[in-house]
Amino acid sequence: MKNLSVLTIPIATPPKNPPPVGQVYVFFNTEDQLQVMGSNGMVEPLHLRKHTAQIILTESFDIVDVIDSNELVVAGDVTDKIGKQTVILIDGSTEGTNDGVKIVRATVVDGGNTRLTIRRGRLNTDLAEDGLVHVAKEVNIEHMLGSKAVTFSLRSVATGESVDASDRVVDEDNLILMPNTPSLGEYLVTIVA
Repeated sequence: MKNLSVLTIPIATPPKNPPPVGQVYVFFNTEDQLQVMGSNGMVEPLHLRKHTAQIILTESFDIVDVIDSNELVVAGDVTDKIGKQTVILIDGSTEGTNDGVKIVRATVVDGGNTRLTIRRGRLNTDLAEDGLVHVAKEVNIEHMLGSKAVTFSLRSVATGESVDASDRVVDEDNLILMPNTPSLGEYLVTIVA
């Protein structure tokens, strides 16, 4: 789980003195109940809230043609999604010949489609199926938990493996995730406040 503020929560009895104004003490009591003490000295149960959702972290585009070992053509004008230095994932080529993570060196709109120049592409031009290009996309999760103090985990529904993503807390009800690389399939995001 990714923590925006890392905490170690001890098992303890309530502290004798309250925390300074603007801070809280959080602890598990000896009966395993999560407790919070505010600056007024009041001890209350602390309840975590959780939101889960299944999300897709990529956008996919058809490969129309592979021109040479470093150039391919994607259907449509995708220059708003794919630019110089974009990390792409090619998937679905015949026998996986061209599949893999690549870095785009340049993009040009040509005849309504987009020509991608790949850094050290090593692409095979003679395949029955050219496959798809996948790019990571920014995903907004409206969690409605009413807090900016959130943690999240992101796991593949199929395999249970976690994926790294950068995050941005928009407000008390929205979290934006952006995977570091294109990641295929559905993912379960769990947000705890």
